[in-house]
Amino acid sequence: MNKNAKKYVYTIITAIIMFAGFFMPRTESLPPYGVQILFIFVGLLFGWSFAGLIIPSLLGLIAMAFTDGFTIKTVWATGFGSELVILITLFCIFAKWLENIGLTDTLVNWFLNRSFFYGKPWTFLTCFFTVIYLLGFFTSNYPAIFLGWACAYKLCDVLGYEKRSSFCGFLVFNIAVIGSMGETAKPWSAWGLTALNSYNLVIPDGIFSYGAFLVWSTIIYFIAIGITLLFGKFVMKIDMDPFIRGNYREAASQYNFDKTQKFACCLLAGMIIALLIPGYLPDCILKSILKELGTIGIVSVVLIIAGTINMPNEKPFFNFKEIATNGGVSWEPIILLTATVPLGNALKSSDAGIMQIITDFVNIYLEGLSPIVFYVAVAVFLGLITQVAHNLVLLTAFTPMFCSVGVSLGMSPEIIILICSIMCSAALGTPAASTRAALLFGNGEYIKLGDAYKLGWFSLFAHLVACCAVGIPLGILMF
Repeated sequence: MNKNAKKYVYTIITAIIMFAGFFMPRTESLPPYGVQILFIFVGLLFGWSFAGLIIPSLLGLIAMAFTDGFTIKTVWATGFGSELVILITLFCIFAKWLENIGLTDTLVNWFLNRSFFYGKPWTFLTCFFTVIYLLGFFTSNYPAIFLGWACAYKLCDVLGYEKRSSFCGFLVFNIAVIGSMGETAKPWSAWGLTALNSYNLVIPDGIFSYGAFLVWSTIIYFIAIGITLLFGKFVMKIDMDPFIRGNYREAASQYNFDKTQKFACCLLAGMIIALLIPGYLPDCILKSILKELGTIGIVSVVLIIAGTINMPNEKPFFNFKEIATNGGVSWEPIILLTATVPLGNALKSSDAGIMQIITDFVNIYLEGLSPIVFYVAVAVFLGLITQVAHNLVLLTAFTPMFCSVGVSLGMSPEIIILICSIMCSAALGTPAASTRAALLFGNGEYIKLGDAYKLGWFSLFAHLVACCAVGIPLGILMF
């Protein structure tokens, strides 16, 4: 069977799985809506794995429109009109502009030109990943991902690695992981505040030290990064010969930090500062304006400034239309997210009943365990379930429940909160695990689908080992 025939067959099977839920008999455990959503979810996983990303996503949107929870208009509005899709579209265009003017080339070439890295590819990757972590920490995961990816693409080009090679896939995947680590390690980020809110729901008068949250999370994340680097070196055995023997040093020495790039660098620095300072400013007009703008507003202002100022030849520094219509927007991850956003809402809906089944399972099987076994069971359970259910949903829904059960059994609520935060962030095993996962799996130009799955599940393993082997003993000492 040729490739096109296989694609047709896989697409038909995807559609059959999705719509099979509408013809299933009623069950005692799930209402009809829950069965329908569950079959659509399984069909999407199958379609994304074998038939591509866009067509199964569109099929999923149509299938969801036939359920009781959506119409064709609301399902598209929920997905395409979501804040994440808008944000990712703007960041795609901004990152493409930085690439077009050569700023990413300059950054990569400057980095490669440091003599400290000559002949030390794994030292280079360690430092590169540390920069991505810090970028995620000081801004958020999406600037870290898109700017990191732009640099990674140029790096592969300079070193002579092909797109979708093991090296390229390793870079692309881990930038998505590590950028998110930097953001979720912050107790004052949206993620950290969600976790700490779960703590206060169970212990209203309790005070969870920001410093303890930050130190514990950072240690565990850096151990997970170390395990990942060892995996790439000794298990994947990524070919580093182009890095060691290639002529990239000559290419790296030839870069020109021109006026356009300096202007873009100022805008980039301004955007990073604007995203960072609201968490540190006292109550004032500037803080109110920045918080009201949010990430979308701040990026939009940066693009407006770039598009308003002209170069000496009277052409604008930034041409939104030209960049957006010439590769600036990557449609695969956007369409993928358009399907996963309403799907995630449906999976967590009380009308579907899926989350209630999981809750009942936890209440029955996790009571009566010793503290260490309980902590490990929570880590394993959340690590597995977050691969097929949206991670933020799980953090919001399950963390207070685990914390309540643990406190009633005399266990540390702080350790439970930290475990939940770390393991829910390890959500890259399937496209439906998180928005980052959808974005990553949609980047088929630079990472193979098989590599995305393989690295996603290994990332879960690295988080689990770091959390259980080091995090739990460290938490016992700290709390």
